Amino acid sequence: MYSLFISVTRAIVLTGEPIYYSQENPNETDVELTTAPDANGATHWGQQAFYLSPGISAADGAVIEGRLEMQRKKENQRLYDVRLTWRQGDGDTMNDAVGERQNVWHIE
Repeated sequence: MYSLFISVTRAIVLTGEPIYYSQENPNETDVELTTAPDANGATHWGQQAFYLSPGISAADGAVIEGRLEMQRKKENQRLYDVRLTWRQGDGDTMNDAVGERQNVWHIE
Protein backbone atom coordinates (compact mmCIF):
# COMPACT_ATOMS: atom_id res chain seq x y z
CA MET A 1 0.00 0.00 0.00
CA TYR A 2 1.23 3.47 -0.89
CA SER A 3 0.09 6.76 0.63
CA LEU A 4 -1.18 9.64 -1.49
CA PHE A 5 -1.18 13.28 -0.40
CA ILE A 6 -1.95 16.25 -2.67
CA SER A 7 -1.97 19.82 -1.37
CA VAL A 8 -4.00 21.89 -3.85
CA THR A 9 -2.58 25.36 -4.63
CA ARG A 10 -5.27 26.41 -7.14
CA ALA A 11 -8.73 25.16 -8.08
CA ILE A 12 -8.45 21.93 -10.08
CA VAL A 13 -10.34 18.96 -11.44
CA LEU A 14 -8.05 15.94 -11.06
CA THR A 15 -8.87 13.55 -13.90
CA GLY A 16 -5.98 11.12 -13.62
CA GLU A 17 -2.88 10.08 -11.71
CA PRO A 18 0.33 8.86 -13.37
CA ILE A 19 2.16 6.12 -11.49
CA TYR A 20 5.80 5.07 -11.69
CA TYR A 21 8.31 3.62 -9.29
CA SER A 22 12.00 3.76 -8.39
CA GLN A 23 14.00 1.06 -6.64
CA GLU A 24 17.61 1.25 -5.50
CA ASN A 25 19.74 -1.85 -5.98
CA PRO A 26 20.90 -3.10 -2.54
CA ASN A 27 24.23 -4.34 -3.97
CA GLU A 28 27.56 -2.57 -3.68
CA THR A 29 27.07 -0.70 -6.96
CA ASP A 30 24.94 2.43 -7.02
CA VAL A 31 22.17 1.44 -9.44
CA GLU A 32 18.63 2.77 -9.51
CA LEU A 33 15.87 0.96 -11.39
CA THR A 34 13.14 3.41 -12.31
CA THR A 35 10.14 3.80 -14.55
CA ALA A 36 10.04 7.57 -14.00
CA PRO A 37 9.51 9.81 -17.04
CA ASP A 38 12.85 10.80 -18.57
CA ALA A 39 13.34 13.66 -21.05
CA ASN A 40 16.51 11.99 -22.42
CA GLY A 41 15.00 8.66 -23.37
CA ALA A 42 12.66 5.90 -22.44
CA THR A 43 12.80 2.80 -20.32
CA HIS A 44 11.67 -0.64 -21.40
CA TRP A 45 9.34 -0.57 -18.40
CA GLY A 46 6.17 1.42 -18.75
CA GLN A 47 4.39 3.98 -16.68
CA GLN A 48 0.70 3.68 -16.01
CA ALA A 49 -1.96 6.40 -15.97
CA PHE A 50 -5.11 5.92 -13.93
CA TYR A 51 -7.99 8.04 -15.20
CA LEU A 52 -10.76 9.24 -12.89
CA SER A 53 -14.30 9.72 -14.14
CA PRO A 54 -15.81 11.82 -12.81
CA GLY A 55 -12.75 13.82 -11.84
CA ILE A 56 -12.03 15.07 -8.34
CA SER A 57 -12.91 18.78 -8.00
CA ALA A 58 -10.88 20.62 -5.39
CA ALA A 59 -10.62 24.29 -4.44
CA ASP A 60 -7.49 26.29 -3.61
CA GLY A 61 -6.22 25.18 -0.19
CA ALA A 62 -7.89 21.78 -0.32
CA VAL A 63 -6.17 18.53 0.57
CA ILE A 64 -6.68 15.16 -1.12
CA GLU A 65 -5.33 12.18 0.77
CA GLY A 66 -5.65 8.49 0.24
CA ARG A 67 -3.96 5.22 -0.56
CA LEU A 68 -3.05 3.16 -3.60
CA GLU A 69 -3.26 -0.62 -3.22
CA MET A 70 -2.00 -3.13 -5.77
CA GLN A 71 -2.84 -6.83 -5.66
CA ARG A 72 -1.49 -9.43 -8.07
CA LYS A 73 -4.07 -11.58 -9.84
CA LYS A 74 -3.99 -15.24 -8.82
CA GLU A 75 -4.31 -16.51 -12.41
CA ASN A 76 -1.36 -14.44 -13.68
CA GLN A 77 1.18 -12.80 -11.33
CA ARG A 78 2.05 -10.16 -13.97
CA LEU A 79 -1.49 -8.72 -13.83
CA TYR A 80 -2.86 -6.48 -11.07
CA ASP A 81 -6.00 -5.12 -9.51
CA VAL A 82 -5.32 -1.52 -8.46
CA ARG A 83 -7.50 0.36 -5.97
CA LEU A 84 -7.23 4.12 -5.33
CA THR A 85 -9.13 5.30 -2.26
CA TRP A 86 -9.25 8.97 -1.29
CA ARG A 87 -11.01 11.64 0.69
CA GLN A 88 -10.91 15.43 0.58
CA GLY A 89 -10.67 18.24 3.09
CA ASP A 90 -9.90 21.92 3.47
CA GLY A 91 -6.39 21.46 4.84
CA ASP A 92 -7.41 21.24 8.51
CA THR A 93 -10.31 18.78 8.49
CA MET A 94 -11.58 16.13 6.13
CA ASN A 95 -15.01 16.60 4.55
CA ASP A 96 -17.01 13.72 6.04
CA ALA A 97 -20.11 14.74 4.04
CA VAL A 98 -18.33 13.69 0.83
CA GLY A 99 -16.94 10.57 2.49
CA GLU A 100 -14.34 8.20 1.14
CA ARG A 101 -14.39 7.44 -2.59
CA GLN A 102 -12.55 4.85 -4.63
CA ASN A 103 -11.82 3.62 -8.13
CA VAL A 104 -10.65 0.14 -9.14
CA TRP A 105 -8.71 -0.72 -12.29
CA HIS A 106 -7.87 -4.18 -13.66
CA ILE A 107 -4.42 -4.07 -15.28
CA GLU A 108 -4.10 -6.77 -17.94
